[in-house]
Amino acid sequence: MSGFALGCALLAQLWSFAQAPAASPPFASVTGPDLVALGEYTSAGVRIVVIPTSSAAFVGVLPQNLTVQREARAGSTNPDPQARRSWTLAPARPGAWERAAPKEREMVDYVWDDESVSPAPAFAPALGDNEFAVATIEFALRFEAARLAGLALLDSTALPGTEYRYSVTLEDGTVLGPLDLSTAEYTTYPAPVGLVADWYDGLVDLRWYRAATEAAYVAYDVERARLTEEGVPTDWEAVNSSPLVHLHNPDAPADSTYLTDTAAARDFDHAYRVVGHTPFGHTGPVSDTIVVRADPLPLFDPPRIARMERVVDTLFRVSWQLPAGVDAADVAGFRVYTSREPDVDLADVSGALGPEAREHVLVDPDDGLFVVVEAVDRNGTPIASDPRVLRALDRRPPAPPTGLRGSVDTSGVVTLAWDAGPEDDLAGYRVFTANRPDGYFPQLTPRATLTPAWTDTITMATRAEEVYYKVLAVDYAGNYSDFSATLELSRPDLQPPVAPLLREVRADTAAVYLEAAYSSSDDVVEHRLQRRLAGGRDTTWRTVATPRPASREVAVVRLADSAAVPGRTYDYRLVAEDDAGYRTASRTRQATRIDDGRRAPVRGFSARVIAGTDFPTLSWAYPDARGVAGFRVYRADGPDAEPEAHAYLTAGSPGLRLRGDRYYYADRTAAAGRTYTYKLFAQHEGGGFSAMTAPATVTLPAE
Repeated sequence: MSGFALGCALLAQLWSFAQAPAASPPFASVTGPDLVALGEYTSAGVRIVVIPTSSAAFVGVLPQNLTVQREARAGSTNPDPQARRSWTLAPARPGAWERAAPKEREMVDYVWDDESVSPAPAFAPALGDNEFAVATIEFALRFEAARLAGLALLDSTALPGTEYRYSVTLEDGTVLGPLDLSTAEYTTYPAPVGLVADWYDGLVDLRWYRAATEAAYVAYDVERARLTEEGVPTDWEAVNSSPLVHLHNPDAPADSTYLTDTAAARDFDHAYRVVGHTPFGHTGPVSDTIVVRADPLPLFDPPRIARMERVVDTLFRVSWQLPAGVDAADVAGFRVYTSREPDVDLADVSGALGPEAREHVLVDPDDGLFVVVEAVDRNGTPIASDPRVLRALDRRPPAPPTGLRGSVDTSGVVTLAWDAGPEDDLAGYRVFTANRPDGYFPQLTPRATLTPAWTDTITMATRAEEVYYKVLAVDYAGNYSDFSATLELSRPDLQPPVAPLLREVRADTAAVYLEAAYSSSDDVVEHRLQRRLAGGRDTTWRTVATPRPASREVAVVRLADSAAVPGRTYDYRLVAEDDAGYRTASRTRQATRIDDGRRAPVRGFSARVIAGTDFPTLSWAYPDARGVAGFRVYRADGPDAEPEAHAYLTAGSPGLRLRGDRYYYADRTAAAGRTYTYKLFAQHEGGGFSAMTAPATVTLPAE
């Protein structure tokens, strides 16, 4: 049950205490707007508890100081001369919570804002529905937690035999009251009644008549104990992990509460009882104790006759086994029967055998007798094996098994199965294996397996891709059949291929050249030459070539990477991939394509005077902007002058603009009426450069 559902059910129960006079609780109660006040009288004094019934009320009431007033009840003869008293309830500071019990310490999170600071910590500003439900559970079931939260009072000054009237006042003037209490007798609570329990489908179903005590308790615990050999319950423990409240079940009567014990052991007697939780943090008297007797599991599968073999000329031993999954402790005993016909006129030839018996000797049995072994479970229910024929003089072998089939999983587990043989005297099967179909087949089964199935585990760390199996049958007289047809199974490929080699690496200005040796594995389907930038942040390997055919008979393969950028250093590797998708890479080799310094040329270079200006504007495009450090501009002043270095333009140079894919430079140092000739080239980081552009000439107008 979720905390929210449990909290809602508790709230509904608390509300019913104040709203349903027909179900009169043993304690006093009064209700207000989203609040319930409860009171009881115990040997420790009068307990008063205030419980908000909504998250809004919780957050609104929690920070307030509550005033509890006591006075003599009107019309009563009160022997207490100090009946009128007043208390102020305020939430304890976090330090006080830390000195409380562990369960109460957990509640500090619902009272204080963890992020608040001293000296004036703040109250929690809001609670979600689930948090409110959990807090309600704790305050309703733990009086100390409610007291530390400023929601409860223990009045230890109340005198016995006195009539008191209490009221609770909030800071906003809201009054809960009157709450009339008598201290003539302690508040007494009824014990839960009507507890019944029984086994159902391997679980214990419990229920009790909740309607008789629902006015007294907000929740219940069901407790369980094992019985000693003397039948005495010991070591009681709660079956439920959370307090039980009533949630309506349309399929069950509404006057009872139900619980299923999923942890009861069927092999033991158990005792159960129920105890109720009051809204003041204590429990009432326990219910009567009931006992649920052990209900051992029945035997679902019969024993199986494993062998019928000759001991001496006139003695034959019948041995049997329990089927897989049957616990020997569930068996009370065995009996052995024989007959002339299967399941007809069975004769008991063994008498009652103990649960540890696994064989019985037949004295001078007739040839062709049917033998049955019967097991009796702890409930006294018998279950018999299939009848088997005893062949005292049998020389006829069974037929060879058919339908042999199987599979191998990735961990090397082999699962085999075949069709069961038709013989009545079949004692079992033997399984054999080999790594070659014409090789030696050693036997896997130390004893004949009774079922037409077998599980084997083989190594996967081998180059052999196939494994072979065959099976034969054996009867009780020791006659062996011929082998079945041989079954061939393939191992799943879990071995990556042998790594290829990168033997030699060299480079020139045209490409990086590599000499490689392919992987020697038979199942390689592809090789890939891959590269990445050496020492860079980008560690992604990219395939630059997939050389084919992937022939292992070629000793040396020559590969070339002409797409490598000159001057950059790359890591190279050769990857082999097999037909199962496993990959193995060679060792990494580094190489740098030789840089001749040449870079892409500048395109569309021109010089002109734009209308409205009196200075030249140079314009060009450069397709390879990666690694560009800047542009060198040369200028000649006059038609016959030699161009000289004029400017080095970088991204931050004044007058340089990039619009779209073109650069623009305004030469504001040019003089009016003069003729200028310009050239430029791109300079790259690391020293590379483009070719010088063709000259562009422009004449400025006179002033």
